[in-house]
Amino acid sequence: MELFPFKKTISYVQLPLPPSSLHPCFESNHNFLGEIAPHLSGTLYIHYVIRKNDSPAHAIGLSELEECLNESYFSVMQKNGALDLVLIPPFNDEDCEIKCDTVRVTGPEVNNITPPKEVWESAPSVSLNIRQYDGVVVGGTFDYLHAGHKILLATSVMVCKRYMEIGVTTAALLQNKKYKEFIQPFAQRVNNVRNFVTALNPNIEYKILELNEPFGNTTTSPLLHAIVISPETKPICHAINEQRKERDLPPLDIIEVKYVLPPSETFGGDKFKMSSTGVRAKLFELQTPPQQK
Repeated sequence: MELFPFKKTISYVQLPLPPSSLHPCFESNHNFLGEIAPHLSGTLYIHYVIRKNDSPAHAIGLSELEECLNESYFSVMQKNGALDLVLIPPFNDEDCEIKCDTVRVTGPEVNNITPPKEVWESAPSVSLNIRQYDGVVVGGTFDYLHAGHKILLATSVMVCKRYMEIGVTTAALLQNKKYKEFIQPFAQRVNNVRNFVTALNPNIEYKILELNEPFGNTTTSPLLHAIVISPETKPICHAINEQRKERDLPPLDIIEVKYVLPPSETFGGDKFKMSSTGVRAKLFELQTPPQQK
């Protein structure tokens, strides 16, 4: 343990963005995260940065970035499922240095972790090839904010230039949820979402709305240009665009996040599907007397 004097509950590390999970840079990141994760507690911020050198740059699209986020979450969760993990995606514009300085986590209460030199030596030059929109919308329950939520929100931030609406479902849409009595209060879910997206990019204007019915603001807002979704919500997007067409509004581009996470061992070594329902089911099991189950 002498090599890991991480006594604080907030940790921050910068890592080079790998072009894919098959590149040696990803393996170096993976090994490093696996080494430090068991010795950390609280929140770990991993800030991916773009390395530029004289070699030809690897172009990274949205699918490659999602893969990197997905695999990074899994790398850490395998070693320490209790960590609150925040992956800060890279920026690729003229304000890159300003934004990186803005989101850098500093202070006497922070473990600022320096990766070994071989992590950076294996990193190639990369560039982002991701279309961005002035207005983006995303929605969900965001109950017990987990890796799937974080990948969805991080993708939304990556494709957004200026303005983002985030719909958070209220009780009106939660009546059929399993173990609904264990759903976190609306205010707590909103606060968790706001803190997370602000950590990713504080320069975006975020508007968090109550989602009382499935469409929310999407069929009427002229400020929106793209919607970020998980696969199970894709059918509703076509209905949204039909209603926008009737109102002479341009259709929203649909950005589908195909995250697939392996089982996590967050709760006492028992494997469960990475979902809010899985978390609530485990809470029900832990808190309900056997005779009431």
